[in-house]
Parts: sequence; C-alpha cells; structure tokens
Amino acid sequence: MELQLNLYINEIHDFDRSILSNDKHSIYVVDENFRIIYHNLAYLKFAEENGGEPTISKKYSYGANVLDAISGDLKAIYKDKLLKIISLGKGDKLIYECSSNKVYRLFMQKIYPLRNKKGLLFLNALAVEEGINKNSTNPIIENYLQQNGFINQCSNCRRTQRKNESEIWDWVGNWVEKQPKNMSHTICPICFEYYWKNN
Repeated sequence: MELQLNLYINEIHDFDRSILSNDKHSIYVVDENFRIIYHNLAYLKFAEENGGEPTISKKYSYGANVLDAISGDLKAIYKDKLLKIISLGKGDKLIYECSSNKVYRLFMQKIYPLRNKKGLLFLNALAVEEGINKNSTNPIIENYLQQNGFINQCSNCRRTQRKNESEIWDWVGNWVEKQPKNMSHTICPICFEYYWKNN
C-alpha cells in the first residue's frame, strides 16, 4: 500500500482518480481551507457501514470543512498540525480510536500534503479491531449531565465524563451506539496526554 500511495502522491495535484477511487481505504482530499474537494467511494462505504449515513453525505461531502467535525481544544490542535504539514510539505500520521458499542477499533490516519501546498490527502486505515467485552446498561443521565446541559463524550475513546467526579470517564456503550441530542464531544485527559499533547 505504501508503494502504491507513493506512486500518486507526487502527482496528486493531477488526481489520478483511478488509484484513489479503487483504494479500499477511506480517502479524502481537502484544499488549503480544509474544505473537502474529493473523497472516494470507500469514504461513504465506511460511513454507511458504521451508521453515519445519511449524515456524512449531507454534512461532510464536497465543500464541507473537515474542521467543523471537531470541537473544543482538539480543533485548534488539529488545525495547527494540519497547517504544519502543509507548510513543511512533509506527511505525518495519527493514531485514533473509533469504536462502536460492541467493537474496539484503532485507526491510523496518514496525512499527505499536496505537492503544490494547496491542501492535504487523508488516508484512514484500520489497524486493530476486536470485540468489546464490556456490559452496557441503561445509563442514569443525571450522573453525566454537566452544568451547561451537555453530556461530554471523548471523541477519541468514546468514554463519557461523570458530572460529580469529572476526572472519571466511563464507557457507556448505549451512548456510543446512539448519542443523546445534548451530547458534546471533547477529549478526555488520558487521550489528550497520549495522542495530542506533543502534536
């Protein structure tokens, strides 16, 4: 796969779409303002297989800003990382978790700058997948409802922050499967320290 990617990274400004389109990994390309200018079919297939449709097609298709999918402190950190990749002209990678209520999944996101420094290509590949052995019970909303009326879920590990013991983040499988309308995404301290602090 690495060799195949290198074959078209140098020509990415011309978009050899046959290679991009046929790749089985979720690939998308953004311009220098982080707006989606291309995605392959695997991008939509992944969304469909993981309950993200029709939201992804409507909210995060051509013209959408990928940074709009991120909130809180993580948005600024991620934006800085992407700007650095563009300015240095050197690719980088991130490891992130994207689990369902029953399956633990760890992904590697490779980020390649376009040769003309006018955007980025993202490739998301599954690195680890295994079943989750945690029992899920109906959560007591009041235990997680923050003073601002929102429930905080880590967008990386999907754990939920307790209200009265804010340093504790619980696995609430029901809310991974179906989020409450007042769910807000942030990063828990452990994920921040491990994945983002030095990026």
